[in-house]
Formats: sequence, structure tokens, C-alpha cells
Amino acid sequence: MFCPSCGAQLPDGSAFCGNCGANFDNSANPNPNPNPNSAPDPAPKQQSPVDKIVSFVRSNLKVVLAAVAVIVVLIIILSACGGKGYEKVAKKYAESMLSFNYKGVNKNSAVNYDKVMKDYVKEYCDDEDVDEDDFFDELEDEMDVKIKKSSDIMPALFKKMKKEVKDEYDSMKFKVEIDDTDKLDEDDIEDKLEYYESAFDSMGLDIDDYVKTKKIKKAYTVELDIEITVKEDGDKDTNETSMTLLVVKTGGGWKVLDLSAMQDIA
Repeated sequence: MFCPSCGAQLPDGSAFCGNCGANFDNSANPNPNPNPNSAPDPAPKQQSPVDKIVSFVRSNLKVVLAAVAVIVVLIIILSACGGKGYEKVAKKYAESMLSFNYKGVNKNSAVNYDKVMKDYVKEYCDDEDVDEDDFFDELEDEMDVKIKKSSDIMPALFKKMKKEVKDEYDSMKFKVEIDDTDKLDEDDIEDKLEYYESAFDSMGLDIDDYVKTKKIKKAYTVELDIEITVKEDGDKDTNETSMTLLVVKTGGGWKVLDLSAMQDIA
């Protein structure tokens, strides 16, 4: 053994150093360092925050993967429940039409009806040499609703139709279901757009001022089955009909390209 004080070699089991006189207890140091000049054992390496995170993820990998799997399944289920985008828009548009909800119709329409109506009124009044205020007064008398500007016309029309139904029936309920969809190719899209171009032309308007037709690369026709039940004098009457809508992909997402809401005006 060696003296821990001066390093002198001593007989094993010595209680003191014969060289420097240092006293020591072997029991306190059962494994004395034979080389006092050697470096002590290095301290355990501390983990960095990144190492701790990696260790945590590795130790909990199964839990993490299970959670991700659950999230993926939920997304698939919710997507399935929500239906395809173009179908959803077509159904909302039809439901808004049947409930006379003008805001819902305009929201899901590829064209802004208020903008179309504003330009149409101006074009009409210019061609007929009619003052716009006089035009609004005449339309107000005819529809029996308040109209002071072009943006009042479409809401007033829907309000009028809703009142007529309410006056005639005690109640009206409807159910809209998707019957069939058909994806259109480029030629089909071009043919459909030609029809709407001519419809806008008949109003003295250019469709490209309202819909960027050249950017429409995707479109579907969506056929809807509609069941309408009305109640009159305690009797119920149910009728079935159908509606086919053109749904196009625009910069604002899927929208319905339709002018039927304006047919009583234009």
C-alpha cells in the first residue's frame, strides 16, 4: 500500500506512515488509490435538453404512435361524414334556395348576385334611359317590398317568395339528398360555360367580370333529390322533385354557378 499523504510505499495494513508519520484508518478507505497522482474518475455526463427529449420520445414511442393513429382515424371519419366539398356546397346552396336564405345562396354562389344586379340595373337603365331611382320605385311597388338600391333587390325577392309560401301554407319542410355526381372534362366545362356566357350576354354583361372562367379546371354536375312536404288546413302533401347544379372550382373553393335566383328579375 502507499501513504495517501506522501505516497511512500508501506506494508499492507499499516496504521500510520513511517515516512511522514501520518495516521490513517484502512477501514475508512478499503480501496486506497495506489497512485495518488492519477486523475479521479470523471463525473457522469449531464444530458442536454435535446437528449432528454429524445430519450423521452423513445421511451414513449408506442404511446406517441398510438395517439397519432387515433388522430388519423378521426380525420378519416370526419372527412367521410362531411362528404366531398362540391357535394356539400351543392346541398347547402339548394337548402338555402328552398328556405329562401339569400345570404346562404350568395355565399355558395360562384358569382356575387349583388354585384351582378348592380351592373345589370345600371346597364338596363342606361339602355332604357330610365333614372335608377325611378326604376327602384317601380320595382318596389311591383314587389311590395322596400327597395332603395340595387343591393336591396335580391334580398327583397327572397323575402317576397318566403312571404308568398307562408301565406299559402301552414308550414313547409324539405329534405335534400345527393343523387348522383358527374365529373366534367374540359370539353364539358367549356360547353357549360358557353351557356352561362350567353346568359350574361343577354343581360348586357360579361361573365368574366364575375367568374374567372379560364381558371376553372374542375367542375361537377350534382343531381339532388328533393322532397318537399307542405301542410295546409291540417293536411300534409309531399312532393318529390330534383335539381341539377353546376359546381365549379374557383379561387374561393367550390362554388355553384347558377343564375336561377335571378330569373324573376333579369
